[in-house]
Amino acid sequence: MALTTLPGTSPDTSRELPAPAGQELLVPAGQELLVSAGADHTLRRWKPGGGGGGAGRAVRRPVTTAALSGPGSTAGAPLIAVADESGTALWDTGTGRPVALPAGHAPVTAFTSARVRGEPLLVTAHRDAGIQLWSLERGAHTAPARLAGLLGHSLPVRSMAAFPYEGRTLLVTGGEDGTVRLWDLDRVCALACREDHLLSVRDVAVLDTARGPRIASAGTDGTVRLWDPVTLRPAGAPLHCEQRVVNAVAAVPVDEPDGAELVASGGEDGTIRLWDPGTGRPVGRRLDIGDGPVAALAFFRTATGRPCLAATGPGGTIHLWDTDTGSHLLRIVTGSPLGALDALDARQPGGPHPEHPVLLAAGVAGVCVFGIRMEGR
Repeated sequence: MALTTLPGTSPDTSRELPAPAGQELLVPAGQELLVSAGADHTLRRWKPGGGGGGAGRAVRRPVTTAALSGPGSTAGAPLIAVADESGTALWDTGTGRPVALPAGHAPVTAFTSARVRGEPLLVTAHRDAGIQLWSLERGAHTAPARLAGLLGHSLPVRSMAAFPYEGRTLLVTGGEDGTVRLWDLDRVCALACREDHLLSVRDVAVLDTARGPRIASAGTDGTVRLWDPVTLRPAGAPLHCEQRVVNAVAAVPVDEPDGAELVASGGEDGTIRLWDPGTGRPVGRRLDIGDGPVAALAFFRTATGRPCLAATGPGGTIHLWDTDTGSHLLRIVTGSPLGALDALDARQPGGPHPEHPVLLAAGVAGVCVFGIRMEGR
């Protein structure tokens, strides 16, 4: 496994010195230094006097949401969209260079990417409940151009997913107002709205089933609901997941001739369950992350085709499972609460993609991007 850290993410500009037990810190002759010892097991040297003691620790702003650009959404290397309280930026994973989105909009609460009539778009949802469409056609190093806005939600959108359907590009959104809404991005208009979730909609996903595409939404009412991709009429009975709040939902492909996909639900009780959307029944055993609620899920395949499901939460640990066998593959400990997870599958067709899958995790400490290489496991 390889780890890449975005440039400029280390907030500490002071000098850190390890302080093993039984060793002394030597101060060069003729120099006056102030030395401080802290609970972080470091000694720090400071020059006394002067105009304030040098650069201080930068303020750390927790990342509120982050996402990778989907396959075919950009012409170059994949982009990372990152938002915190101060603003929103796009990072080019090939060069590490950021480009800020134009100011003047409320803080971002969710991202997704799309391709509409051949043009790559970034879709942003904002705290004022609005949705903005941005063109990425000018390249990764130029600020995106705003194209249009969508209005309809009365509270902020928590999750979005764009998908092609019958020659059009559709967008599904789930909001804190308890509604699931469907939009046509080609015509920039609303198509349908459902209010079946009793409380907030936490996550949405699009999956392929034996009956065609279906939209899945997860909510604080403890259910996952399936919807027709055009009318938003219910496609079967709700899945009562018995996980208290369902915070995350993901499509999990299975290696079967019909190409059907399962639904993965991540719950407040710290478990992940797989469901057959056709029968509404659970598949396999519960998966338990063991360190708190599940906040986010992401599915990807390794370079050799192995199906993997990643999960994380406030505990700050990322867990990877093989969805075919249910075996736990890897635990990545970050040490800081995480609330966002996304994956770029190395085997997905369309557009540029990496040699190995890329996994993004974001939360209180910022953003990490992992290159996953598990061929030997």
